Amino acid sequence: MLPDNSPAIKRFNGIIIKLIITVTLLYLLAGKTDFSEVIGILARLHRVSLGISVLLTIGAVILSAYKWQLLLTARGWIVSIYVLTKYYFVGLFMNNFLPSSIGGDLMRIYQVGKRIGNSDEAAASVIVERVLATIGLVLPATVALIPNRVLIGKVLYPIIYFFILCLLLTYVVANPALLRPLTRIPGKWWQKIVIRLREINKVIQSYRSKPAAILKVIVYSVLFQMMVVAINYCLLRAMGINHVSLWQCTLMVPVISAVSMIPISINGLGVREGAYVLLFGRLGLSSIQAVTLSLLFFVIVTIVSLFGGILFVVEREKENYVVTR
Repeated sequence: MLPDNSPAIKRFNGIIIKLIITVTLLYLLAGKTDFSEVIGILARLHRVSLGISVLLTIGAVILSAYKWQLLLTARGWIVSIYVLTKYYFVGLFMNNFLPSSIGGDLMRIYQVGKRIGNSDEAAASVIVERVLATIGLVLPATVALIPNRVLIGKVLYPIIYFFILCLLLTYVVANPALLRPLTRIPGKWWQKIVIRLREINKVIQSYRSKPAAILKVIVYSVLFQMMVVAINYCLLRAMGINHVSLWQCTLMVPVISAVSMIPISINGLGVREGAYVLLFGRLGLSSIQAVTLSLLFFVIVTIVSLFGGILFVVEREKENYVVTR
């Protein structure tokens, strides 16, 4: 038997806690949702707008893989966009079963680390991509604050503080001084982790000498975020909601994206829906409309991610075939 304080037991307990939080949040939202009205909205969806949302979602995944490739190439690792896109789809699929987007990131680190034979480089590339994606998330939303500051009223300052917090967290992750207090924690197992983190952090710091690649990834991160905004904008049009402008979506969607990454529920379920209700409610959407919008976005991403599940199974079958030959 595993000891009660073993890493495996702690991870299992963490997943159980997140599952309980997810179910609780969804239960609270379900109590305020008239599902017959949700079904009515879904039955009236405009198919062309819905189809555009699906195509934009696929395009966003490919763009994310390209950003990742730019960072790996900057460090001298040549991996094709085709391979990285496959890994991104698999990671997206894994997000359906694990907390937030962390599970998918770990899968991407494992896959590309195995391919290039260097897990530290793989981890650094994924971390740097996430950090730069945060900058790409905050920039368009900050610009969108200007025309929307009166409309959003009471949530204006919390949104500003939230953006500042995102940027501070980005700075902390990129700051090597973060590891110094961790070295004081006793335990051989923990010290092994700290040593590994140091090696990864060295690679992360090396990206400072690659300003051209960093700037490109930030620009493409802004483009990626605008694609996510466009997905939600098309879904609103598919639902027949025409009074919400693209500028308003540009402000609200990045905040929801950031909140959904907080690893307190499975794949952001419950947290994301609550954020949609709070923020899009300020734009005149009913709670039912906001929840429907959130679920539509979730379902589209989930359907697209199923391609990653197929790829994962195919790759596993190939590996098993090679081993058993």
